[in-house]
Amino acid sequence: MRFIIWILIFSPFCAYTQQRPEYGKVRSDSSFNCHEFNQDSIPYGLGKICHSKNELEIRLKSIYRPNGGRELIVLSYANNTWDARKYMVTSGIVGSKIETTYFQNPYKNDHNIEMIFNNLFDTLKTNNIFLLPNQSEMGHELTVFDGTLYIITYKAGNKFRSYQYENPEAYLTQFPDKAEYRQLKTIIITLKNFFK
Repeated sequence: MRFIIWILIFSPFCAYTQQRPEYGKVRSDSSFNCHEFNQDSIPYGLGKICHSKNELEIRLKSIYRPNGGRELIVLSYANNTWDARKYMVTSGIVGSKIETTYFQNPYKNDHNIEMIFNNLFDTLKTNNIFLLPNQSEMGHELTVFDGTLYIITYKAGNKFRSYQYENPEAYLTQFPDKAEYRQLKTIIITLKNFFK
């Protein structure tokens, strides 16, 4: 009888605790310049990623060319809580406007939301978000300069890094057996679809 009472009293406190995500292998950049990467956050009202209080923060910045539209998706984890936000900068006649979209929990309990974020993070790790090379390391001459520029910047614990790809869709067509382009495509689609 005491065992059943113990389960009834304590199980609500144990069932939905979120554990710190495992990063797996993380490539860091010892020459990461926090001042340089401050500029990419200014239009969105965010601080430097180096000063982020989050344990984990992943920023996917998209610059759409030739029109110059910009988007920033931020996935973060701190204090046992996941968060995801999307910032869109649109230009109009009277200037730029920022629209912020917050992830909306479609479920009533925290267990389902934890599973959603864990699945998202597992997909990003499986596709080597922390290990992909910069496009300049791929050895392909950059010949396509329109389309979308993607910049991924992250903080994982005390490790920081940023890398970018110019119009990776076109290079995936040219080099279909390059796993890095396929993995980047999956990372981008996964983060963007999180807000659909």
